[in-house]
Amino acid sequence: MAGIDIGTGGIAAALFSKYAYKIEKIFGAEKGMLLATSLPGLLYIAMALFIHPVVAAILFVFNFGFMSLQDPLFADYYNIHIKSDVRATVLSTINMFSSIYIALMGLAIGWIAGFSVLYAFLFMGVIVLLGSTIFRINERHVQETNIPSYPLTS
Repeated sequence: MAGIDIGTGGIAAALFSKYAYKIEKIFGAEKGMLLATSLPGLLYIAMALFIHPVVAAILFVFNFGFMSLQDPLFADYYNIHIKSDVRATVLSTINMFSSIYIALMGLAIGWIAGFSVLYAFLFMGVIVLLGSTIFRINERHVQETNIPSYPLTS
């Protein structure tokens, strides 16, 4: 069953990534990015609350898709904000810090899951929601760089 869920999640991820620009087109840059970054956190919390296997599988598929929704949006912001002569170095540094963060958080979440998988999902949801609200893109960032309200093309 896990293979079907991951496969379906991959399809959802591809579709969500393809149409990510529509989130910003509909909601604007600030609300669109907040929605794209906070939905996975809300889905992690929902995964902790709904234990039924069918519901868990559906939530997993949507969470897999929504996590991929962020990638094209962030990639566009990176390309707009980072000067081309240092872009490769900056993107490599961002990737390195992301990998370190994922490794450390993986250890912490694994340790928490040893006590309770539900607590692990709650922890992940809270961390994602905190990150999406503390490190969000706001209208001032968009105005300072003249980013259009829906920067990606269809």
